[in-house]
Order: sequence, then structure tokens, then C-alpha cells
Amino acid sequence: MIPNPKPDWWPQTAEVADATVNVNGLDPKLIDFLSGAAVHHAGAYGLPLVITSADDGTHVHGSQHYQRKAIDIRSRDLSMAQQQDFAHFLSDVSQRYGIGVFDERFIGSPHWHVEVA
Repeated sequence: MIPNPKPDWWPQTAEVADATVNVNGLDPKLIDFLSGAAVHHAGAYGLPLVITSADDGTHVHGSQHYQRKAIDIRSRDLSMAQQQDFAHFLSDVSQRYGIGVFDERFIGSPHWHVEVA
């Protein structure tokens, strides 16, 4: 699903999980990261990168989500081997984009939490 309204920077190889996901006004570091990560995800796995949450949803008090400095990325669309590969990619690019990645695939809902470092 394409976000509505669609930001000018939105990569063609990314989607939001549903209409409640608000990606407008994200931190520029997250925008840069999303552009690169979405292209990699689509090229490596043939699937769009799916953002499941930005400043929407319920998060812990003080979460970077509420400051538009964090997003959650879906992992369940990938096989376990693909998830491991993408996790390595996320680790490799985190410093380049100035982001931190938290692997939350095995606690709660399966996803990666990405926030501005």
C-alpha cells in the first residue's frame, strides 16, 4: 500500500502496512535510510520493504516514534535465511545512515525497529 498522502521522497520499492501508518515528516536520516534499504530489499528478495509503524500506533513513553525519528520494518514476509541476510545488511548500513537498528523479531510482533542514532 502506498501512503496517503504520498511524500515526494517515497521510494517505489516501499509500502506501508495499512492506511494508519503515517510516514510524513520523518527525520531526514530515516528518509535517506528508507531509500537505500527499500532498493536493496526489492532487489535482493523481490519484495517491497514494508513499514508497519512510524509515529502512529502505541509505543513506550518517550519513544522516538512520536518524534518521527523511528520506524518499524516488517520481517515476516521473508524466509528465515532472508531475514538473517537483511539483518546483516541493516547492521552494515546503520553507521552510514546514522541510525540504530533493534532486532525485535523474537519479542512481540516480528519486525526491526529503526531509529535515528
